[in-house]
Amino acid sequence: MKLSLSPGPKFCANPMRLYQRGFTLIEVLMVIVIMAIMMSLAMSSVSGNLPKWRAQGAANELVGMLQKARAVAVKRNKYTIVTFTGVNSPTACSTGLYSDENNSMTYDAGDLKQYFIDYNTRFPGAYVKSVVDGSPTPANQTSIILQPDGTIRGTTVVMPISIVVSSTGTTATYRVLVERSGIARIK
Repeated sequence: MKLSLSPGPKFCANPMRLYQRGFTLIEVLMVIVIMAIMMSLAMSSVSGNLPKWRAQGAANELVGMLQKARAVAVKRNKYTIVTFTGVNSPTACSTGLYSDENNSMTYDAGDLKQYFIDYNTRFPGAYVKSVVDGSPTPANQTSIILQPDGTIRGTTVVMPISIVVSSTGTTATYRVLVERSGIARIK
């Protein structure tokens, strides 16, 4: 049986250095500083775009509501009414979708609420800035009435109806156009 001794550690001026593991305090602090700088850059980028994203989200939600209004009108074979309250108010703006149960062609207590958007709750700072028809001297609209076939009711309303959605803290606006056919889209 042959005994063999393995060679020891290589020569080193400080033999304790071979067994040290981990990071120095300076290295840890440098990593923390670099991460803090990266986080602050990311947060400033996100917070600058947040009002724009809220306005875009509100416009998309409004288009979805208008499409739902058209579908409800056709499915239930009843007039549906989309109401706009607090237009141009960042703190009190809302949009409601109602099925006209009593065929009055106006929003009243007898109508069934189908959907509701409170912009201040769902998209803080976002609001409907204006709802106007397409005439040369645009008239403000407080509601849009869809007929049972899903088209817009009203012979005096010039199409398309333009709904501008904006948000406080940004200059970005989104224009939702509603055609006589009841089709809504963001332009």
